[in-house]
Amino acid sequence: MGFTDYSIIDIGLPEAGRYSGVIVVVDSLRQWEGLSTTGYETRKALAASILIDRLERMMPGVKEEIEAYDVVTPRTIHRQTNNPAGTPYGFAHIPSQQGLHRLGYASPVRGLYFASAWSRPGAGYLGAICGGYNCAKQVLREVR
Repeated sequence: MGFTDYSIIDIGLPEAGRYSGVIVVVDSLRQWEGLSTTGYETRKALAASILIDRLERMMPGVKEEIEAYDVVTPRTIHRQTNNPAGTPYGFAHIPSQQGLHRLGYASPVRGLYFASAWSRPGAGYLGAICGGYNCAKQVLREVR
């Protein structure tokens, strides 16, 4: 299990003492396929409970500070992005498909740029956030 505090990435993100964090675990679309809506929601609630309890053991007191949460599963990601098997990482998360081996920001089409988990630097939400930032810097350099 991993935990990312996104307020460290963008110091302007916290609002009046509120922070945004993400618990990440490895999962499989197979665990979520074929469930009824009720079964799916029940399993999501159970997953949230288990993960928040684990986080509480690592960061005592955090549980009582949580105001809202959502559970995003491989099924959610597949439905919203059509990524194969609901992967949040874009291309295979292996050295030969990371960093400079990924699609660059600029495209052959003037004014079209790429910033996602599929482009540089890649690998999930943090990669997409960093890619968006880096891509925006490149666009600004080109228009100035």
